Amino acid sequence: MKKLLYGMGALTWIVINLTIIYGIGRGAAWLITQSLGSFLLYLALGLGGLLLLIVLSLLSIGLIGSLFDDHDKWTERLERWFPFM
Repeated sequence: MKKLLYGMGALTWIVINLTIIYGIGRGAAWLITQSLGSFLLYLALGLGGLLLLIVLSLLSIGLIGSLFDDHDKWTERLERWFPFM
């Protein structure tokens, strides 16, 4: 049961990340139709949001790992990805 729940958590994480990638593609297509000033503003806002989504995504997979006693593996990966933490 524990492995099933861990797999469902990881699958949910993957689906959410794929949805984010699809949304970025749709947003990029929309940005192409904007003027240069609007484009730069929305690009800056989008890059800030993307950074926030990446950090939240990594933290959520770490949370899933810690909930299912796979904490050591994900802690090691997060420390390798973010050595300043």
